[in-house]
Amino acid sequence: MNETREIQARLTKCTLELVVLQLLNERTMHGYEVIKQVRRKYGVYFGPSTIYPLLNALEKKKLIKGEWEMHQGRPRKITS
Repeated sequence: MNETREIQARLTKCTLELVVLQLLNERTMHGYEVIKQVRRKYGVYFGPSTIYPLLNALEKKKLIKGEWEMHQGRPRKITS
């Protein structure tokens, strides 16, 4: 049973990585936009505790690039 859950978790993570990379290939956006787009396009909700670590991991792998911008007086990281 644990092996099945582990496989499902890996598949979900890999699929989510591909979905996020596809979204960011379409246009630059910040993490909250990624969350909204995944939910809108696929009907699945992944919260900040899933998306932000994923974005950081993709940036470490140099698959995406993050840049800090000021938006309405506060910093926001935009990824592409």
